[in-house]
Amino acid sequence: MCGLFTVINSEKSAVLGLPDIMSDGLLTAQLRGTDSTGLAALTTNEGIISYKKAVNASDFVELKHSQRILAEASVNWVTLGHCRKATQGSIIDSAAHPFLVNGENG
Repeated sequence: MCGLFTVINSEKSAVLGLPDIMSDGLLTAQLRGTDSTGLAALTTNEGIISYKKAVNASDFVELKHSQRILAEASVNWVTLGHCRKATQGSIIDSAAHPFLVNGENG
């Protein structure tokens, strides 16, 4: 079981407080998955970036690297949040979602 959400940026969304919306989204999605949390963003400068850890969303939003991604949410084109409840596999950072896969079907 997992919790997913996405924010698609527009010209008007800069005034909406996107870092807070992303943090709130992760905390809400945590109800569907408490084993790991991650963010992926399509940025204007770095392409696709992601950060994920085998911690719940409450702890994840306090981590320095996730705070950097959240702070930059207002300049990202698209930001995706994912909270995972492990039904298979281990509860480790490498098994946290979202996965970034290079290829046609990834």
